[in-house]
Amino acid sequence: MFKKIWNAIISFFKKIIDWIIKEIKLNDRLKPRLQSPEDRILLMTNRNEVSGQLDIFEGTIPNDLHGVFYSVYPAGSVNSRGLPFPEQINGTYNKEYGTPIMNGDGMIISVRFNGTQAPVFKSSLMKTPCYFADLHSRQGTNEYGFFGFENFGITRMSLFMGSRNLLNTAAIPVKFSDSNPFLLATYDVGRPFIMDPASLKLKTPVGGHDDWVIGTPPEVPWAFQLVQTTAHPSFDPDTEEVFTVNYSQMSDGKAYVCNPKTIYYLRKDPEKFKEKLAALCRGMVKEMNNEAVKERLKDFFDNLDYYVGDSKIKTEGHKATVEPSVWLMRWKGKQQIEKWVLTDQSGNRLLISECMHQTALTRDFIVLTDCAFKFSYDLLVNNPFPDDPFIDGFLRKHLAGTMQPYTDCYIVKRSSLAAGGGAATAFKLKAPIPVETIHYSCDYENPEGKITLYGIHNTAACVAEWIRSYDLSKLTGEPVSNSMISLFALGSMDINRIGKWVIDVNALQIDEGNSKQYYDTGKTDEPDIGPNTWTLGLYTFRDMISPTKTVAQIKCLWYVANGLDSRMLTEFIYNLYTDYKNRIVPVEQILRLTSQDLPQTLVRLNCQTMQPDDHYQFQKNVFIRSLHFIPRPQPSAGIAYELDGHIFCTMQAGMPQAAPTAYRSEYWVFDAARIAEGPVCKFKFDGIQFCFTLHSAWLEQALPFNLDYDVDVQKDYNAVIDRLIDGGVMKDFFNNYVYKDWYAQKTP
Repeated sequence: MFKKIWNAIISFFKKIIDWIIKEIKLNDRLKPRLQSPEDRILLMTNRNEVSGQLDIFEGTIPNDLHGVFYSVYPAGSVNSRGLPFPEQINGTYNKEYGTPIMNGDGMIISVRFNGTQAPVFKSSLMKTPCYFADLHSRQGTNEYGFFGFENFGITRMSLFMGSRNLLNTAAIPVKFSDSNPFLLATYDVGRPFIMDPASLKLKTPVGGHDDWVIGTPPEVPWAFQLVQTTAHPSFDPDTEEVFTVNYSQMSDGKAYVCNPKTIYYLRKDPEKFKEKLAALCRGMVKEMNNEAVKERLKDFFDNLDYYVGDSKIKTEGHKATVEPSVWLMRWKGKQQIEKWVLTDQSGNRLLISECMHQTALTRDFIVLTDCAFKFSYDLLVNNPFPDDPFIDGFLRKHLAGTMQPYTDCYIVKRSSLAAGGGAATAFKLKAPIPVETIHYSCDYENPEGKITLYGIHNTAACVAEWIRSYDLSKLTGEPVSNSMISLFALGSMDINRIGKWVIDVNALQIDEGNSKQYYDTGKTDEPDIGPNTWTLGLYTFRDMISPTKTVAQIKCLWYVANGLDSRMLTEFIYNLYTDYKNRIVPVEQILRLTSQDLPQTLVRLNCQTMQPDDHYQFQKNVFIRSLHFIPRPQPSAGIAYELDGHIFCTMQAGMPQAAPTAYRSEYWVFDAARIAEGPVCKFKFDGIQFCFTLHSAWLEQALPFNLDYDVDVQKDYNAVIDRLIDGGVMKDFFNNYVYKDWYAQKTP
């Protein structure tokens, strides 16, 4: 008996000691971790606005490489002056530290080929009106305390002025018959702006505030309103029409930050608010019922007057004040923007659960989807204190979910769109595309009402998640490498796929007999693993997003397989996708292959056979970021039209001769028909450095913007500000800083 009691006592104290050790380790993980210079190398990105000549350091520029290449990427904040976000600024903890790189201001770079061996490079920041507000209220200014912006989740906003439109995602070429080609700078949560392709300066937003429905409740008193749209509007060169979307999504119980009460208490008494929320979370640490946690969090945010304020009475909570809706918009380069509210064939309004990151069009149809990218506002911003690792970790654990393992797809008949706007039907497919999708493109021709859609399926992956400073590596169980903090959490948990989906619009279903998926793990035990689909990235094909040509049939495409990186698979992502519904590769094999650090591969896919026919494997520690097809100006004998050109790539190349290893931003050119032979030339430009670039574009010429279109920014914002309670104070700020800088930028 005594021995049993003694063993029970020892077991009890062992559990206590284990718990204490676990808590100590957790607290150590939650503390800000100082980054060494070596830790900052991978994410190193500057914000230099420069121009000059690219230097060729290998090979020779092909004589037929012409036109202007563009690429867009996030480049840090006005406080960080680049990436990574430092853990300290002026000796104090920086709240931006560890936040996602997608919270950076947009930077655009251009490379203009001029027939010489010295192409011209240029870079510029996307300076929207909200950029100037952020600049003049940055840390260290007198305006910061009241007006300043901070990173909240995967967005950036000021509690007083509103949400940043960072324009850091894509540049879409557009050309109307009465104008030179120009670029639309885009972002998923902000209206697009027109960019001059020659000067790289923003000229005007597309549409005034009255043309867009805001994504936050009307009671939120912001001048910089959050607009939910798409980063990939579609332009039809044949009809000269831009199609985009605008949607609202008011999901009760998720929008913890963007509601009036939260903003009120964050302004009034943030420390008390934080203390009460932290206490609530600590009290639920051992709660195993996730739904119970969600209900208590919802109750807390619905009743902030009770929990944080002085009220002794609970209310019924914050209710959605805007019905969730999707509007299709058409712009023809004139002042009017036509707009149709969409319902499905049963008369129900469209409900978007994630976002509408991508759109596409064909001759007769517009294709819309619910994309696998958590970029709608109630998913972006669900933590009022993202700089507190404990609160952030607790809320992420209980609120973060997987991507939907399928893609709802809607088809709008272009002939049904009544002139001037109104209502239209978006026909929902009877069954969704059976895997998740972020990016896709369609053949322009749709014979017999059949659409051919090519989808990039980032299965079992969360592109909108990022690696936190408190994350643990799944492979080692230790804290993640400091060099990974803030990057996309791209630890793949299954093999990705590329789908060719033939959609029968008349039957509203996928033609299974003519649809197929391609995926391949590659020869993972060989030095050259060959074509594969690990962690799919961006892709390109001839005349992709061309302002002058449609693509009747996509015959081949080039895509990036990002491989597997042992540093990027966290325990959080592993746990999130262990039970993935559409799994092909067993979890044990995923772990083994991830530990091998599979390299990146550039692959050409034959879209007729859905099989690869060429590839190039990059060395480890050399990363391809963006790519774009640049056609030859004249046809080449013996080369098919779809292959007749070059693949231009932005690269982040490790320099093993450096100690410690450094990275250099480079630009590589491949012959599109023979990528296996490797790059034909390589460039560099020492004035700019990036860690990631996103979407790209190409124009035959960079001519000045000359479309007769302009939205008067001062008049447009004043109309919003005049309706706000704090409008007088805000208008003074806008007059002193925002308008002056905006109009100075616009003037040549």
